[in-house]
Amino acid sequence: MRKILLAILISQFIFSCTQKNATGSPDLTVSGKVNNLNPGSKVYLEELTGNSFKRIDTTQIDGDNNYSFSLRISEPSFYRINFLDKQFVNLILNETDVTVNADGDEPMGFAEIKGSIDTDYFTEINGMSEEFQMKVQALNVQFANASRQGDTQTAMNLSSKYSFLEQEFDKKLKTRIWEMGTSITAILSISFLNNQDDIYTFLDSLAQRFNNELPASKFTKQLVSQVDQMSKLAIGAIAPEIELPDPEGNPITLSSLRGKHVLIDFWAGWCKPCRVENPNVLRMYNVYHDKGFEIFGVSLDRTRQQWISAIQQDGLIWKHGSDLTYFQSQAAQEYQIAAIPATYLVDPDGRIIAKNLRGPSLESKLGEIFD
Repeated sequence: MRKILLAILISQFIFSCTQKNATGSPDLTVSGKVNNLNPGSKVYLEELTGNSFKRIDTTQIDGDNNYSFSLRISEPSFYRINFLDKQFVNLILNETDVTVNADGDEPMGFAEIKGSIDTDYFTEINGMSEEFQMKVQALNVQFANASRQGDTQTAMNLSSKYSFLEQEFDKKLKTRIWEMGTSITAILSISFLNNQDDIYTFLDSLAQRFNNELPASKFTKQLVSQVDQMSKLAIGAIAPEIELPDPEGNPITLSSLRGKHVLIDFWAGWCKPCRVENPNVLRMYNVYHDKGFEIFGVSLDRTRQQWISAIQQDGLIWKHGSDLTYFQSQAAQEYQIAAIPATYLVDPDGRIIAKNLRGPSLESKLGEIFD
């Protein structure tokens, strides 16, 4: 149901950063004790550059199993301590000294970081995420059982329950992110947020805050760039053009459907939640099509057979297009689709008026427009 961007990266990081003062960056010490490596063993300090870590310093464990690095940094950034490629401890360094104690010999061994309130931020955010994921997993089990039994109504109810759970999680997470000020932890935590209608407004405000207080930071620049890209898909923006082959191989465009309310439905034949949702979408289509409602189904299938079979099996009688390139589809890239089902509702002028409508939320929105 949900695919969280950067979740793997963030789940690995425990953060330690504070605000920069006016005196510049003093020398910073990273030190600690290693439990299970021999004295003389090497420890490496590595900085994240682009998509990989670059080794910037090397030290050794002394006779008391301690180690220490001293460095000067220009802004908060990602680092990791590499214990002989056996254990990696990730962190963000700023201006405060940090203590990192670890086993040193196991990928999932003991590790603790002391020295920053941002560690507490991370612990809290990680705890919130784990609690949310446990609830989602329980719903997924119920959803799978309902799907196997062909109980469409129960599956739809569970989908609605998930949507409510997701909205509550997003609301709490936004509150905590805003309370973090300009901690880099705040920027990283946004990857846990779902792409709801108000996400652009929230991120735009966050980007303005960072741009005012930390304008030179590379993380601020990345956030501002991300928000600029999102503006193209914000509520009120003209929906980007889509041109794809239909099942007969003829080109079909989103702009050709101007004059109607169009639901752009990103789905696939292999996607079980999409297939479970299809009966509800079909019901809405039958109710409102004659009033000016159209659907443009954008499939992220890999094969034509799977795509066409799903259309026929589910009785999907609306417009369809696909380049059969999975999530690499040009349309999926343009609309920043990371998980399906995903939808955009477009008004007769081609402007985006809602996102991720399904189940009761889709029915409510269409009733608001047409009834």
